[in-house]
Amino acid sequence: MNAEKVIKITAERYEYSPGKITLKRGEPVILELISEDRLHGFHVKGLNIRADVLPGQFVRVRVVPDKAGTYPFTCDLFCGSGHNDMSGVITVTD
Repeated sequence: MNAEKVIKITAERYEYSPGKITLKRGEPVILELISEDRLHGFHVKGLNIRADVLPGQFVRVRVVPDKAGTYPFTCDLFCGSGHNDMSGVITVTD
């Protein structure tokens, strides 16, 4: 059995890196989230993903996207002056 793909996502000073992620429908993936500065949130409403992103500590979220589309993600915990611009997008392809 193949190991599931791991995508590392870093949250720091009002941005996620990477800010654009492409997944394949039906393929499981682990999102490995970490903050470099303070507590952030990671929310992808369309994929029912929600996690607290902790400073210096990896948080792993397993995702199996079941429908193709474009899903914005945002920080849903107020993190400072640039909070409203802290976002990205997950694209799920067939």
